Amino acid sequence: MEASRGSLDNFKFVCRRELNILPEIEIRHRASDDQLSACTKDYVSEAILRRCGMTDRDIPLKSLSDRCCLFSSASIAMTGDNRFVTELRVRTCVEMVTNHEIYKALPNAPDLLDTSPSFDESSLDCA
Repeated sequence: MEASRGSLDNFKFVCRRELNILPEIEIRHRASDDQLSACTKDYVSEAILRRCGMTDRDIPLKSLSDRCCLFSSASIAMTGDNRFVTELRVRTCVEMVTNHEIYKALPNAPDLLDTSPSFDESSLDCA
């Protein structure tokens, strides 16, 4: 998001604006087995799972490795491809910024902040 290059206040303003203009997103189905079988298998993860005796699990699939692996994995699980990576990332960022007080007030928030930068820094990093 372009606003992340400016001040945090500007970033928060842009996120609130985005919240008002983002259309509803609807994922109608989980990716079918055929769609998932067309994805590339992650052989490194498969070897790790095998060494840990976890071969009865599903097949690990490759996701993007460009700081978007969480969003890539979610998109693949939902649709069988990476078409929603940017959408999920933007919506997560907008959610974090527009509802930051709710997330900061959660009982486990201090534990999460011990393993991450500040909430504001994490929000900017998400952008």
